[in-house]
Amino acid sequence: MELGAVRSRRTRELTGPTPHSVAIRGRPPPTLPKEHLILERRKQEELREEANAVVTYNKQFDLKTSWERSTDKKIERNTVQRRVKELLQHRDYSLQERRDKLRDLLQREEKQYITELASKKETVLERQARMRERAKQLRDKREAERIALVENKLEQRWRGQCEELRAVLTKRHQDEVCLDRAAQLRMKQEAKQREQEEEQIYARLWEEDQAAKCKREEIEAAMQIERNREMLKVLTLQMAAVEKQKEEMRELKEKEAQLLVI
Repeated sequence: MELGAVRSRRTRELTGPTPHSVAIRGRPPPTLPKEHLILERRKQEELREEANAVVTYNKQFDLKTSWERSTDKKIERNTVQRRVKELLQHRDYSLQERRDKLRDLLQREEKQYITELASKKETVLERQARMRERAKQLRDKREAERIALVENKLEQRWRGQCEELRAVLTKRHQDEVCLDRAAQLRMKQEAKQREQEEEQIYARLWEEDQAAKCKREEIEAAMQIERNREMLKVLTLQMAAVEKQKEEMRELKEKEAQLLVI
């Protein structure tokens, strides 16, 4: 080929016999065998399937991870709520238990106090009953002596009406009058002595009642002081427990709020 000649282009277009007529040459047959093309196509399909499988796996993994995170948050939130509920129930139970203990203590003290009062009151009543019985015996004795004296006087009157016995009984009557006078003086002295004894007994009973009353008031005051001290102790413990539970609840709420933010 000469140097000035134009190098022909390698193209598939061919000029026809008429103006603007062009023909296109067909593609040359592939140099690789047909089996190689099939294998390449299968390889590309396998790569595409692997890529789709990886994408599907990643999506499933992301969904699983998101579900696990959401589940963990729910579990932790439920745990916090359950803990708060348990603390509230424990606080209510502790307060109710302390109230029950305090009520039982007050009831026991009240029963003991009533028993002591009943015992002391029964002792005083027994003494008063004994004194009333003794006073009744003294009255019965005086009444019997009075009846005997009246009967004696009636018998003397009957004897004085008999002429035969009047002279004999005159001296006896005088003696009996003297004896009666002495007996009356003695009875009067005994009655006075009994009255003094009764007054002394009633005075002693009054003093014992006053002493028992003072002692009972002292016991009541001591028991009231002890009850107040116990109530103050229980209230102090309750306030400390409430403050502690408030602090725990505040911490749990802050933790729950942090979980909700996450």
